[in-house]
This record gives sequence, C-alpha cells and structure tokens, in this order.
Amino acid sequence: MRMTRGVVMCVALMLVGAARAQEAITRDVLAWWYLEADRAWSAARTPEKVKDANSAFDRATLAFFRLGFADAIGELRGLRRSLTGAKAGEGFDPVLLMSVEPRVVREGAVKVRARSLVVRGDGQAESAKVLVRWSGGANWEKELELNARVGEAWAGETTIELAGARPGRWEIELVNHGEAQAHERVYGVEASLDQVRERYAKRLEALKGKEPLAESVAVCEQRNKLLTDAPSRNTSAQFMAEYDTLARRLEAELAALEAGKDPYPLEGVWWCAIPTKTGSVPCWVSGPVGTGEKVPLIIALHGAGGDENMFVSGYGQGAVMGRAARGCVVASPATMTLMSSDANFDALVERLCAWYPVDRSRVYVIGHSMGAGAASRLAARRSGTVAGVVCFSGGGMPKAGPMSPMLVIAGETDPLAPAARLRPGVEKAAADGMPVEFREKAGYGHTFVVGDYLEEAVAWLWEKRLAVK
Repeated sequence: MRMTRGVVMCVALMLVGAARAQEAITRDVLAWWYLEADRAWSAARTPEKVKDANSAFDRATLAFFRLGFADAIGELRGLRRSLTGAKAGEGFDPVLLMSVEPRVVREGAVKVRARSLVVRGDGQAESAKVLVRWSGGANWEKELELNARVGEAWAGETTIELAGARPGRWEIELVNHGEAQAHERVYGVEASLDQVRERYAKRLEALKGKEPLAESVAVCEQRNKLLTDAPSRNTSAQFMAEYDTLARRLEAELAALEAGKDPYPLEGVWWCAIPTKTGSVPCWVSGPVGTGEKVPLIIALHGAGGDENMFVSGYGQGAVMGRAARGCVVASPATMTLMSSDANFDALVERLCAWYPVDRSRVYVIGHSMGAGAASRLAARRSGTVAGVVCFSGGGMPKAGPMSPMLVIAGETDPLAPAARLRPGVEKAAADGMPVEFREKAGYGHTFVVGDYLEEAVAWLWEKRLAVK
C-alpha cells in the first residue's frame, strides 16, 4: 500500500515541469487547454468517438509527463478540433500563447503579448496577423501583428485601455482562423489587493487564539493570502480566484469573525485550506448550507500533475460537484497532503463534519490515478471511517485485514494503468474474500473515464454504509 516508485517519479516530473514552465508554458496555460479538451469531449461525446478521443488525450498526458508541454498543447488542440469540427486554417497556423500584464488593474492599460510555439529559421523576416478579442463591459476585437526572424518564434504585442466600472472582469482571447488559441482574464479592482491583504492580516492577528473560532480564523488567514496584485500563474488557487469579488467576500467573513460568528461554510463552491497539526490541506468544497438533513460526504482525490482544482473544473466539467453528486458534501483536496499523513485526512473529515450536516455512516472517497493509490490506502487504513471507495485508473490491493468496499474502474486502452494489468490483482483480492469489484470500460484511456463514469461510481457508493454508533 506504499506509494509506488512510478507515482514518485510522476510527482517528481510534475514538480520539475512546474519549475520549467515558469519560464515557458505556465500552469494556467496547460490548465486552460486541459479544460478546453474536457469541455469539447463533454459536449461532443459519442460511442463512435470514444477510442480516438481517449487516445489523443492520453498522448497529451504522456507528453506532459515527459515535460513536452508544447507537444501536449498540440495534442489537445488537435483533439478539440476533431470534436468541434474546426479545421486548420491556411497559412500561419501554429499553437499560440498569450500573456496579459497586469491581470489585476486599478487604472490604465494592460499589455497583451502573443507568441507562437513554432520557431522559424528560413532566413526571412515575416509577419502574420491574429485577433485579440476583448469582452466585459464592451465587446470588440483588435488585429495584432506577429513577426518572426531567423530562429525566432512569431511574437507581437499591443496595449488595451481598461475602461469600465470597478470592480469588474474582462475576458481576452487570442484568435487565429476563427479559433480561440489562448485565454486570459483581467480584473479591475477599486484598491490595491496587496494593501487590502495587509489590512485584513492585522485584523486577523487580533483574533488569533480566541476560541471557539480559532480554526475558522486560520481558514480566513489562508483565504486572505489569495489577495494579491500579481496572481501566480502556477498556483490554481490564485489563477482561478475571482478577484473582482474576493476582497468583499473576505470583508464579510472577517466582520463575522470579529462579531464572534463563524462565517463558514460559505454558499456554493469555495476554496479553503483546512488547518492540521502539520500544516494545512488546500481544498475546494461544496455542500448544502442551512439544512439539518444528514447528507453523504465525498472526498475526491486528483491524479499526479493535477491539484485541488481538478475535480472542480475538470473530470467532466466538475461532474462530481454537479450532476453526479447533487445535494451532498464534496471536498476536492490536494492529494499529496493526504498521502503524506493519515492525520490530515482525519482533520479534513472532522472539519467538514463540523461545517456541514454529514452522515458519518456515508463518508466516501473517489480517487484517480495517483489519487486512486491514496484512496485504496485509505480503504485499508480508515475502514472504520470510510464506507466505500472508488478507484479510477489505479489503486492497490491490501494483503490482509479489514478494508472499505472498493470498486476499481479502468480503461481498456489506458497506457499508464491498463485494465489488463489491474484486473488480476482485484480478482485475486475478491477471491480471497476482500470486498472489491472491477469494471473495465471499453475504448477508454486514463482520464476521460473519470468524468464519464462518475455517476456510475457515485451510484455504487450510495449503496454502501457503515454501522456507526
């Protein structure tokens, strides 16, 4: 049940890749292309397309793990085109990247920079034109010229005056041949978020140590750290944050704490970092607020290369927090924080049970890939807490002892954890009397199988309950 050498290598590649992407292709760019492919598949999914679409996405995954980020994006763009029916344009048609600075603006203009991932070396200075589309308050587009010389990528830049009410948000797309190639979001704010964060930090400091709200103060402190005038491009909690509303939401949370009231949980889907004895667990959470009816809890663990945002925005457009598990509490934590400590899992469950009306006989875990390994470990080590576990594209079998009922769902064509490799271990464990089941999905690979079969997984979980005193 230990973390396998393969998982360690995947995590190492992820960390190295994130560092290199800092100077080249940043994590927010990769996330956008991943979500574009996930969105296209969710909209155009048919049985006839399963095998080809899964193979294309798996090629992108393998390219990512070998640090071929440009190759990964190229595969994702090709997959999106095949699913939407878009065709490559004639002439200049490379994958394009865009950066906009600043992305949090009080006044003035933003600078839009664009470049291609194709490097030319034919000895000629050339140029090509693409469109910058701007929406939010007013919708318009501007032509941007990209230039290239010997051994250089196409590159160009322009400026856009930020006009509109504060707070507000603007969407920017880089378009070539009618197809969006890159996306940025710009926020207009009323005051420097760095200064707001510092003011809030002083107020939070005055609340430290005051029971019974000490843990909620710690949660507010972590949420306050998201406020910044320069959001990270490699930390999803920041590049996914809604900076046009975050400061005002935090003001309300802080005011409640100062009045001796607990503002948590919040309505809707929200980000937090659950305090533990060894640090904190970054996590997205959703669940019913203001009801006394007991509901199930699902903890969803992402795979290597991902983060806590994966089950919120990806895996079938956040299906586990939408159509697959409506009416229950869903938590999507950073998987590595739970792999490093069972106590962190315990702290997460206790905090969620304190916030929401959780039925403790119906606490479940779903994991994908690396997350499946973590989920199967919890099935053995927390069988008295977890009523059922579903492992997508991975998972390990305990050798002996009590365990939570577990379902393993695997893709036939998965290049990382093929069904043919996982099936024998599950069937042997079942023959030995362990409460495990196996389901193979024809034509599916490593990742799309999660979003497409989450509803089936949740329906299986709903049948499992613990005998809780």
